[in-house]
Amino acid sequence: MFSDRFRVLKISIPLLLITIFVIFAEIKGPIVYPGYKEAKLSHQQFIGKSINFGGKIEEINQDYFLVKIDKQPVKIIGSIEKNKLHYLITGKAVYLADGSLKLSQYHTSNLRPYKIMLSIIPILAIGYLFLKNYA
Repeated sequence: MFSDRFRVLKISIPLLLITIFVIFAEIKGPIVYPGYKEAKLSHQQFIGKSINFGGKIEEINQDYFLVKIDKQPVKIIGSIEKNKLHYLITGKAVYLADGSLKLSQYHTSNLRPYKIMLSIIPILAIGYLFLKNYA
């Protein structure tokens, strides 16, 4: 697969590109797609603007529900099914002056931890094949 000539470059250049993409996403991501954390830090700037949010549903009432974001409950105005308690939720909402959110769109899932565990298998397989050939 890799020839011995330029092997170090063939391995280090893709790793460098991946590192650059991750750093760029970390810097640019909150500016382009602001989340609840950014809205809370710059409270006045985000009032009435759409932001992204994500967390775990802690309590469901008739016209609002509480989502745990950064270990604190956040009130989200909107309706959601009663059977979604303790599900993970991501979505978009309008940031309100009191720090609560008005729901625009959302997606709930209870499978995310399992998907993360499943995604580890290809990483381990690629690592094994890499070490088998080059260690």
